[in-house]
Amino acid sequence: MTVDYRDDTPFTGDNHTFTELANAIRTKQNGKDVREPIAQLAEQTSADVYDDRQTVQNYKNHANNEEQALHNLVNKLSQEFENVLNAKSDYVKMFPEDTVTA
Repeated sequence: MTVDYRDDTPFTGDNHTFTELANAIRTKQNGKDVREPIAQLAEQTSADVYDDRQTVQNYKNHANNEEQALHNLVNKLSQEFENVLNAKSDYVKMFPEDTVTA
């Protein structure tokens, strides 16, 4: 592929899209006007990767919290169920005449 390095304007600014950076790398005539878009592309990519890692960590933390809450709820319900069974057993011991036998 033949590349036409036809853009002799200086590369300025620091709020470029990935497409603008790629176009500058492809078309700028002077090396100094190519190095800066390469550096900005690396910085943006690094920042995006860091943001993505933070997002993943936040989701993991949230999932762990939800898992712990569910575990706590299961334990609480199990304990309450056990208490109900024990209460019924105690009632039957106290009032055996109320017990229905099949």
